[in-house]
Amino acid sequence: MTKNVIVSIKGLQMMGAGEDDTIELISAGTYQEEDNQQIIEYEEVDEENQEITKVMLVIADGHVEIRKSGVTQVHMIFEEKQKTTSCYNTPYGELMMGLDTTKIKMIKTEDSMAIILQYGLEINYNFVSDCNIVIKVISAND
Repeated sequence: MTKNVIVSIKGLQMMGAGEDDTIELISAGTYQEEDNQQIIEYEEVDEENQEITKVMLVIADGHVEIRKSGVTQVHMIFEEKQKTTSCYNTPYGELMMGLDTTKIKMIKTEDSMAIILQYGLEINYNFVSDCNIVIKVISAND
C-alpha cells in the first residue's frame, strides 16, 4: 500500500573554520514498504532552471540508498562503517563522489520516520567535508 507523505530533508556540510553550509527541502511524496524495505519517492525542483529531479530513497536495515534522476543523476549508497563511491552526473560534468558513512540511525513510529546519516564526503578523491543529513517522513493527512 502506498501512502502520501511529506518529506523534509535537512543537510549540513561542516567545512571547518566556521564555514558550515545548510540546505533544507520539503516536498510531497509517497511511501511504501516492499520486501523489508521502505521506499520513499519525491521530486526536487532545481531553483536555477526549474527542472525536476526525481528522487527515490530505499531504506533497509543498516543501509540507505538515494537515487536521483533528472537534471542531476546519482546513486548514493550509505552503509555504516563503509566507504562507497558513485558517479555524480551534473549539467556541468561528472564528479566521482565518495561517501564514508559513520552513522545511520532510523526512528520509526506508526505515522512517521526519521533517518539520520553522518558521513565524510569526498569529491574526485579529495575530502570536502563532514556531513549530516536528517530525513523526516510524515504521513500526509488525506
